[in-house]
Amino acid sequence: KTRNAPVLYFSGEMLADDLWLRILCRRARCSLAEMRTGVTHDELQAMLQAAKAAMGSTLQVADNGMSLPSIRAKIHRFAMEHPGGLVVIDHLDHVECKAESAVQSVATIMRRIKAAALACKIPVLLVAQFNRGFDGDRKPTIFDLKGGSAIEQYADNIWLLHAPDKSLPRWVQLSIDKNRRGPHDQCNLEFERRYTDFKERK
Repeated sequence: KTRNAPVLYFSGEMLADDLWLRILCRRARCSLAEMRTGVTHDELQAMLQAAKAAMGSTLQVADNGMSLPSIRAKIHRFAMEHPGGLVVIDHLDHVECKAESAVQSVATIMRRIKAAALACKIPVLLVAQFNRGFDGDRKPTIFDLKGGSAIEQYADNIWLLHAPDKSLPRWVQLSIDKNRRGPHDQCNLEFERRYTDFKERK
């Protein structure tokens, strides 16, 4: 059997139950609207509990604050309890850090998260958004990311998602724009909005 790696997911976008509901929809291959209207409240709660039981040993959701010291402490604890796991932080703008400017804030967050990842020997996937000025009409670069220079300095890998053809909204391009240990490359993905899911486009 394939072993699912333990994941610690920091959610600044939604509460844990909302995230679990999206995961449940993806596993059941139905939309969020169908899930909410097609079952009773009690049935939905039972399904959520079953999904959590099935994945509880491999997924932990932290939705109770995104302060930088708290994130670092939880990463250290998670790495001790689950060696070989993965940390996901969603997303950079939600990480709370006291700094004199937005640029310094991003640099501090990147530096300290990188230090925690190295100390704990655990990979960290940190989600970031593009600058508001990026309209998506061209292929993005690292410097279209908010705080791009600091991200470029500290990140080992930078992956950029972009929809290159507005007439094909489900077609998404994944570009590896930085890779310390390998080549730059790209691949095409298909985004299934109904399930909030990506799959490789052949």
